[in-house]
Amino acid sequence: MKFWSFYLKKIKVYSSLPLLFPFLLTPAFSQNFSTNKRNLILEAESIFHKELSPKRLRQEILKFNKIDDKDTVEFKEFVLSEYSKDKEKFFTDYTLGKIPSIKSDPTFLPSYFSFLRAKYIQLYKVYGHKKDLEENSIYYKKAGGGGDEVKGPGQPCDNMDFEQCNFNSWNLFTGDVPGTAQFSYNNIVAVTPPEPFHTISNAGFDPVASAANPAANISKIYQNGGTCSAMLGDFTGTGAKGASMKQTFMVDSTNAVFTYSYAAFLQDPAHPAKEQPYFRVRVYDSGNNSIPCGQYEVIGGPVSSGGDPSFISSTYNGETLYYKDWTTVFAPLNGYIGQNVTIEFTCGDCSQGGHFGYAYVEATCQPLNIIASSPVICGGQSVTLSAPPGAA
Repeated sequence: MKFWSFYLKKIKVYSSLPLLFPFLLTPAFSQNFSTNKRNLILEAESIFHKELSPKRLRQEILKFNKIDDKDTVEFKEFVLSEYSKDKEKFFTDYTLGKIPSIKSDPTFLPSYFSFLRAKYIQLYKVYGHKKDLEENSIYYKKAGGGGDEVKGPGQPCDNMDFEQCNFNSWNLFTGDVPGTAQFSYNNIVAVTPPEPFHTISNAGFDPVASAANPAANISKIYQNGGTCSAMLGDFTGTGAKGASMKQTFMVDSTNAVFTYSYAAFLQDPAHPAKEQPYFRVRVYDSGNNSIPCGQYEVIGGPVSSGGDPSFISSTYNGETLYYKDWTTVFAPLNGYIGQNVTIEFTCGDCSQGGHFGYAYVEATCQPLNIIASSPVICGGQSVTLSAPPGAA
């Protein structure tokens, strides 16, 4: 319809010409005029279709980039306005004689369309970059955030500590734990609360630790935080499921002091390590490179099978349980100012489907108001901290 509406506009213009120039009303002139214009329009259509049809563009893009059917459709929508303008300009200029025919100038049209094809190849790269940004932020605004706004690359650190008592600014996902490798996680889909894998926790003690033998009182919120934290995983639910959440933000001097805190609960069914329940933390840059102190991975089980020696062993409902009370890790980001970084938490059940893994988490972003004797502070290390001049 859009294609033909263009012609209708042109016909309307051409049909008004006799009113402006009465001599055009002579039968012979009118017939020749109509025939010539019709031929030019058909000629323009044939040339444009040959040189810049969607099929031809796809072939040209494939020489430099991968493009599947879905991308083809989305790219056509992405460049529709630009494509329509180029099409209309060509038809107008060609029918008015501003663009020479292939007979009068054999070199002009090949150069003209070569330039246009190069432009759309470049636009496909722009589309690819835009798609990457959307998959990290805007795309998940519908499905992943559970709030009014989901942050992405270039955005500030926000609601890291869940003190808004919701998942604003976080992207949320669920998936399966296939057990094909340690910390495996696939079939990942974005989700929106309320759902069982991402819940906001308030004051009180974790019921599993309280009912374990020996029992322990472990807070569901970070003791040094505020009134809310996030619980990742469907509590004692099983079924070889996994859950994750992440936020990407731009590092600057106001948020370069980054910490994350967690309390994790993992059953130990004594499966092979790759099939055990697990908890995983990653802090990484835009190139997917892990940031110092920003990666932590643990499975349920004793040290001999790959567990963390700082976890405590107990029994819950006749099954072995390993848990760890709230722990805070400092991952300084002063070396990443001006770059996007991502914090990502993941929890997984055992891959055989009968044992759980879940955790409580939160994080903080603070200004550069302390000076460390070492640029990296990880668990188990000693370091001297001092306030900057004038901060006393």
